[in-house]
Amino acid sequence: MKIRAIGLFAACVFSAVTAAGDADAREWRASPVSQAMEYLQIIDRRSPSEGVLVLWMSRDALSNTPEFKIGRALLAENLVFSVAHWDVSTTGDFSFREIVPPVLETPSGTRMPLDEDELNPAGAGLRAGLKAQIAQAFGDMGKGLRWFVYDADGVDSCTEGILWLVYGGERYEYRTPIPGCVR
Repeated sequence: MKIRAIGLFAACVFSAVTAAGDADAREWRASPVSQAMEYLQIIDRRSPSEGVLVLWMSRDALSNTPEFKIGRALLAENLVFSVAHWDVSTTGDFSFREIVPPVLETPSGTRMPLDEDELNPAGAGLRAGLKAQIAQAFGDMGKGLRWFVYDADGVDSCTEGILWLVYGGERYEYRTPIPGCVR
């Protein structure tokens, strides 16, 4: 009986911690890539039943190793963002909203996402590859992710600056250099 009570108590504590949503563990020995990934993803919990995920796929999200050299170069030339906007029903089912293409703002002006025909072949391949890999890694959430590519002219994740991705009435801010930036 005592073991069952301890198990029930542990289950309640685990449920309370995971349901809180704001309780995140801190990585002990965070690599530069881990530091970058933590900063590059924004989760906007708009209500208990609605949320938005904004993800900037910066070059710093990839290891600074020879096998990622091409990917890092492409992400330095293209600003790649992903957005998901979801609702959760009372039964726990996810549904995803249509995403109006976000506007990218920088101190020098605004940018709209590049159309498919404006992407160079390498940029189109990068977007397709990221879309497939991230969708698989995120499971059901991956189905709701929409990808947008912007010209990176004048924006560098390792140089002091600021940019905003404007979506759904919010202005999501990124300051650079981002944590974990490696040239």
